[in-house]
Amino acid sequence: DLMAVTDELAAADDRVIRFRLSRPFPMLPIALGKTTTPMCAMMPERLARTDPFREVPEMVGSGPFRFLTDERVSGARSAYARFERYRPRPDGTTDWTAGPKHAHFDRIEWNTLPDIGTAAAALRAGEQDWLAYVSPDLAPTLRRARNLRVARLDQTGMMNILQLNHLQPPFDNPAIRRALLGAIDQAACMQAIVGDDPAAYHTPLGFFCPGTPMANEQGLEAFTAPRDMGAVQSALRAAGYGGERVVLMIPVDNPPLQALGEVAADTLKRAGLNLDVQAMDYGTMLARRQRTESVVEGGWSAFVTGTAGTDWLNPAWHVMIRGSGRSGYPGWSSSERREALRRSWLDATEDGERRRLCAALQRQCLEEVPCTPLGQYFQAVAYRTSLTGMLNGFPTFWGVRPA
Repeated sequence: DLMAVTDELAAADDRVIRFRLSRPFPMLPIALGKTTTPMCAMMPERLARTDPFREVPEMVGSGPFRFLTDERVSGARSAYARFERYRPRPDGTTDWTAGPKHAHFDRIEWNTLPDIGTAAAALRAGEQDWLAYVSPDLAPTLRRARNLRVARLDQTGMMNILQLNHLQPPFDNPAIRRALLGAIDQAACMQAIVGDDPAAYHTPLGFFCPGTPMANEQGLEAFTAPRDMGAVQSALRAAGYGGERVVLMIPVDNPPLQALGEVAADTLKRAGLNLDVQAMDYGTMLARRQRTESVVEGGWSAFVTGTAGTDWLNPAWHVMIRGSGRSGYPGWSSSERREALRRSWLDATEDGERRRLCAALQRQCLEEVPCTPLGQYFQAVAYRTSLTGMLNGFPTFWGVRPA
């Protein structure tokens, strides 16, 4: 969107980048400040010119730590050293990725331990200092440890969806997609991941991150009304469902998504769909979801996935509600109306108008169902009490210091 209205993007000098726009673009600061991928990353020209789908030969940043290329062990460890030439800004409040970034350690090691039980044991034994994700079943044990602290640093949580294939039957029919909304029990979906603690998840979930400016209540009765599978089955038949095979992909090497997929599978079966559950690793699912063929030819009908709450802050970033068809997010939903609302939001200059447009966009999403929201859950981290200074949001290393 930004580049579509950019007539010229030039470097005035080594420290200044200048956008020359064809028309006003109020969202320019937000576009440049996005924190999750895809985001605006500054890099040397030699790296910017490399193939983005190949492994980048080195990581170069302008922050308080340097990536130690020679110490990287693929899939196991990355190491960083304090960058002595970095100078934090002299003012401002450090929060998330904003503000001055102070490095208090000479070296940081980021270890990848695929088994969460092994990772938690290493934390308790003092072999690790910080665990980026605490699984709900291990949280009580870690909370009882006197030398550990369990905390929720990211209040935006994880957004979860059932993604349907809009190119192939039966979900190319919007009436069938709408009928299926009545079968979704968002609380059951979230409880499968985090358990019964109501503070660990949020429902009902619409199409924007709860607790943020663009979130609204429009149409949420689609998820709060009593669930009636008999009525759903009748609605699906009336919408034209004729028993077509539905292939649901579930990534079994991702515990939250596996739990979510199992609930989704049970829901679709009870709704009367002819379901074919296909388990696979997450990487295989990512590759297969790009296929647009029918299920007979190796395609798919649905999959479960999740993304950071910050990706659902506004229509500019939220790729899952786009209506851009085959050029968009897998599922390939098309909608001129949603795209028009999004363009209007990008052009709006008043917060009240932006909120009104997001309410209209949510109503349109519930009519066309580009994806099916399954709920929001919150991830906890755990760290040793010998550390302090953890910031809000996803784990970052600046600000962290000895207690």
